[in-house]
Amino acid sequence: MFRKYKEDLIFFAFSVALTLVFFFPGWIKGNMFIMTDFLTAAYPFHKMASKLPIPKWDPYIFGGMPFWGAPHADVFYINQIFRFITEPGYAASLSMVFHSIWAYIFGYLFLRKLGIEKNWAFLLSVAYSTATFWTSLVFSGHLAKMSIICNLPAIFWALEGTLEGKLKYAALLGLFAGITTNAGHAQLIYYTFIAVLIYALGWIVYSLRQKEYKKVLKVVLYGVFSLIIAIAISSPFLWNQWEYIRGYSLRGEVKGIEFSKSWSLDWADFFSMFFGMYSGVFEKYWGSNPFKINSEYLGAILVFFGVIGIITNFKNWRVISLSVAAFILFVLMTAKVNPLFPLFYEFFPMVKLFRAQSMASGVFGFLVFGLGAFAFKDIERLKELAPRVIIGGLIVGLFLLMFGKSLTIWGLESDMERLAIFSATSTDRFFAISKTLVIWFLAYMLIKGNPKSLTTPFFLAIVGFTDNFLSKSPFYKPINESVYFAKDDIAAYLEENKGIYRVLDLGYKMDDNYLVLFGIQSVGGHHGQQMKTYYEYLKCEGLMFNPFLCKKIRNNPEVLDTLGVKFVIAPRGLREEIQNYPEFSKLGEHIQKYETVYSNQRFEILKNPDYFPRFFLLCGDSIMRNLRVLNYYPRGGFYEVEYSSDKPCKLVLTENYYHHWKAFVDGKAVNVERFRGTFMAISAPTGKHKVKFIYNSPLENLTLKLFFVGIAVSLAGFLIGWRFKI
Repeated sequence: MFRKYKEDLIFFAFSVALTLVFFFPGWIKGNMFIMTDFLTAAYPFHKMASKLPIPKWDPYIFGGMPFWGAPHADVFYINQIFRFITEPGYAASLSMVFHSIWAYIFGYLFLRKLGIEKNWAFLLSVAYSTATFWTSLVFSGHLAKMSIICNLPAIFWALEGTLEGKLKYAALLGLFAGITTNAGHAQLIYYTFIAVLIYALGWIVYSLRQKEYKKVLKVVLYGVFSLIIAIAISSPFLWNQWEYIRGYSLRGEVKGIEFSKSWSLDWADFFSMFFGMYSGVFEKYWGSNPFKINSEYLGAILVFFGVIGIITNFKNWRVISLSVAAFILFVLMTAKVNPLFPLFYEFFPMVKLFRAQSMASGVFGFLVFGLGAFAFKDIERLKELAPRVIIGGLIVGLFLLMFGKSLTIWGLESDMERLAIFSATSTDRFFAISKTLVIWFLAYMLIKGNPKSLTTPFFLAIVGFTDNFLSKSPFYKPINESVYFAKDDIAAYLEENKGIYRVLDLGYKMDDNYLVLFGIQSVGGHHGQQMKTYYEYLKCEGLMFNPFLCKKIRNNPEVLDTLGVKFVIAPRGLREEIQNYPEFSKLGEHIQKYETVYSNQRFEILKNPDYFPRFFLLCGDSIMRNLRVLNYYPRGGFYEVEYSSDKPCKLVLTENYYHHWKAFVDGKAVNVERFRGTFMAISAPTGKHKVKFIYNSPLENLTLKLFFVGIAVSLAGFLIGWRFKI
């Protein structure tokens, strides 16, 4: 058996070695990479998810929200396994290594299924498994995007097997698609679905033209089987998030075409995908997306062979399908400058729900990888066309050097700062274009010289890997996980003063969820799925929380009392300095009454003497605060309180309302109503009573069962298909 798969194993071992070099030192225990969004937003919730039972409710930011539904962590995805065995940051580093190897394995298998020789399948798969267009996302911390992009080869490998009419592949297609969806990024899954659907339709059209009607019917039925499995497995993410976003999230609203165009690629960005401009060691970003911290660069190897693959096989149904899908994604990812996008926005399903269309480049990169395979269907034709592609690349490169300044503003408003950066980076662009053309020429010379030699794909793989490796350096900055998330004196003070209260951060780690690590609840935080009603209550502006942009906190700061804000963390001297700004004068006056209970060189903790408890009775105009909390288990969505009143009141819980909350007075179910638009309340009868608030989502319970049923059906389908060869 070893002799049969000797070459495959050698190629695999070499690819693993390259992956370990690429991600060094992240896979060494204790290390992790700086991953901006992950560190500030996701890390604490991944920490919460690493302990069983997995939380039902997240009370720590934005007044509380569902843990699965929002969603906070990809608890039904492979990454969860890593979090069970190690710390979240190191788990993320291990996940990157795993996904790179996973992308290589199934990239290789996919190309082999397309009939590509082992050596060329190895070459392209190495280029894909370390490609900058997904590995640069390490710095932004978008684990879900990276995971999905690395799963695309597995999905298309299983899709190819399904199109052959084999049940075992249909079962695996449903498994891979469902698990990939649970990685937790609906928009990238949407782009993936577009590519898969067009590829499948391409096969159907081709087969119908061949009059293979029975085979088409069989494959369509297998496709439905795969879809059912995928929907069942992905339901804990897909259904719960859909319920939350459509009913509660700020992101559930259609915000117009300009919002949908935001964070898409301009023409300079688009051409950089192919030439690596401002995305490597020496380049600086000069496009139209501020604060950009990733690259869409596909890599010279994938681009070179992808272009040749289209030219040499433009009548092949697979090439046509991949090209059509690539064109659709091209229109989407260049939304801000592409004149066709308004048509897509109006008539293409679901496009109105998304912004940051540039992320379609992840799926686009896979399509280029698939197209590259067809360059190796005819080596002699490849040799013939390669010089023309190099000359064409040279012409495009010269055009970019000569007219790049116009390209940066084509279709956009002029931006003097951006044009100034462009003028200062001409050497960077010249280097990037020259590097790409040199790699193309080198690839051509090696294949022309001895295409059958094993040293040729090995050498080209190293060239492609080196191109990716040099381009990754701005996006890889290793840190020590335990040091980075060490408890500081602010967190230590709050942890020592445990209680049922919230903290308002006015500059300490305002755009961060750091305090969640220590069980401390915050008024704000960093999260993209916050409650719409909560924001409306505070009259906040923008998707990310900033207390100075919340009108109630600014103009009616007494609202902090109703939020249960016991402590405010502020830079030292803020109380005095804020008085100099008229728009914040009311907030400044309000916090003057707060007592300073802790101070260091940079920050001070102020204690609010009038904060409301989490539970209180509202009896007409009077407020009763002396309720007895019997049980408080926020992770599990369970609160129990005892009160005594001689008149009917409302019992208020200042936790965000969600329709899956239930309340019971002495064991009898009562109606939970909204209080002030975002919190919860019940009608409290006279006398002494015990009240329980329980978060129990029938939908979450159902989707959990469907997840395991889907896994079981998939495995059963695979075993039946494998055993009976159907």
